[in-house]
Order: sequence, then structure tokens, then C-alpha cells
Amino acid sequence: MKRLVLFIVAVLFILPVIVQAQAPDTLWTRTYGYSDQIDNCWEAIGTPDGGLAIVGTSTQQGYRSWLYVVRIDSDGDTLWTRTYADGSGGMAICTAPDNGFFISGIIVTTDPYPYILRIDSSGYEVWSNIYTAWPNAGLRSCQPVGNDGYILAGYTSTGDMMMVRVDPSGDTLWSKAYGGSQAERAWSVRSTSDGGFIVAGWTESFGNGGSDFYIIKTDQNGIGVENTTVGCSVEIMPLMKAVCRRFVFCAGLALVALIGGAALLAWALFHVVGA
Repeated sequence: MKRLVLFIVAVLFILPVIVQAQAPDTLWTRTYGYSDQIDNCWEAIGTPDGGLAIVGTSTQQGYRSWLYVVRIDSDGDTLWTRTYADGSGGMAICTAPDNGFFISGIIVTTDPYPYILRIDSSGYEVWSNIYTAWPNAGLRSCQPVGNDGYILAGYTSTGDMMMVRVDPSGDTLWSKAYGGSQAERAWSVRSTSDGGFIVAGWTESFGNGGSDFYIIKTDQNGIGVENTTVGCSVEIMPLMKAVCRRFVFCAGLALVALIGGAALLAWALFHVVGA
């Protein structure tokens, strides 16, 4: 046990030196947004020209909001910006077959509802859809399914993971909820090589107690095939806070958490996806 502690301490002191020696040079920095509004980024994806498409929310005076998209080139220069639908906000973005974009988010009418938006390569709206059947739900991740529509993942108003499959026009093909007696959330979804899907998030219903990593593998119809949880019986955040109060190990613990996340992803790819 003593050797293990000494090894961890050595790693924590050596790693910052390695990271500093290998730190990349900054090519450019930019800020984007309106001068009189609060602008938040939720997700950015790469584009074929080496630039980025960034989605988020622009809020004015603390109560009016709009889904906000910024398109930049490889040098960070703005190509175009667009806002959409009063009361909306963006959570996730992915590419569409025509080099446009598909966006998921939320819109508040009488209640908050999931909201999806399809735009062309210049940012002009092609169509949009509000899912009024799911009040207080959110769609946090989206991915294209070839040329046959999109898969979305998020959470329901009752605290379950949710996946929604839509066709190229945004019409619902199926929706599924996953969870137990406590809360679950989905944060990311991807297609798998067998035509199914893998969704990742966290659970309080299963695992070792508290909040644990939660991964579900489904078939093409959203039927669960396999799932796994990874976590500790002791909550990680209170543990990190306690350690940080006594030692300067915060960066090292964060790195351990990242390594654990990478190991979990490797498990998913090797054992579930078959990649």
C-alpha cells in the first residue's frame, strides 16, 4: 500500500512537467457573441473546410433567449451567425447530408419542450419541430444515421434516459426511455457498426451508489441489448473536495478521472461496439 501511495505521488509531481513540456502553441483565440447579451456555447463540431459550427444560447436581459449558431473558418474568422426562435436554446449539433446542420435543443412556450432544427450550409432554416408530447424533457446529443435521419438522446421529465429516432424530416420513428427508481441522464449517443446505438450518461438507480457512469447498447429499434455501470461506492466529488482541502492533488485526481473515462470508452468500443 505504501509503495502504491509513493507511486501516485511521484506521478502527480512528474505529470505537470510532462504536460508543460508538451503544451501546444496557441494558433489563435477568438470570442463570439453580442455585446449586450449573454452568449453560451454548448457544442462545437468540425466542418469539412477545417472550421467549426458552434451551437448555444444567446440571452438578452436575463429572460429572452434564442438558439444561437456561429459558423467559423479554420482561422477562427466568422463566416455567419444566426439566431432562431424566441425562447429557444441549443444543446447539440451534427452535420446533415447536404453539408447543412441538424440541431437539438429546447424551447419554452407554455412549458419547456424539446426542439429540433434543420438548417442549410448558410444557416437558413429548412424546417423545425417542437415535441409538445414531452414537456420538461431535453435532447442533449444528436447524430446522423447515414442519410436516413437522426438519433437523439437526453432525458425525460420523470428523470429517465431517453432516445428518439427521427426521419430526415424530423418526424418521430420511435422513442424509448431507460432507467430505474432514481434519476438517469443521457449525455451522448452514437451509431454502432451493427446498426444499433450506444448511449452514455449517468445513473443513480444502478451501480455502486450515488451517481455512476452508465452506458446502454441498443439495437436499431432502441431495444436494450447490454448495459454497464462504472463507479465507486464513495461519491467522487465529495472525495475530491476532501482531498483538495488537505493536499494539492486536485489536478492529479482530475487526470485519474479522465483516465477512468477513457478506460470506460475503450470498454464500450471493444466489448459493445465491436470497433
